[in-house]
Amino acid sequence: MYPITLEAFQNDPALRRRLFEMAHRERARAIYEGLAWLLGGFVRLRDCLTLPFRSRPARWINRLG
Repeated sequence: MYPITLEAFQNDPALRRRLFEMAHRERARAIYEGLAWLLGGFVRLRDCLTLPFRSRPARWINRLG
């Protein structure tokens, strides 16, 4: 594989289009993985905070009458 020069990039529209598409896919993948990691952290945090506070709905129904 040969290195891509600036001249080749500017003169070849197919190469330019291919590189832009590859860069777009890479950015989208990185953003998706970052959001998945962030959401996973929130889910883990929520699970850690809500574990001790679980209540049984039957008790609340009995209290309401």
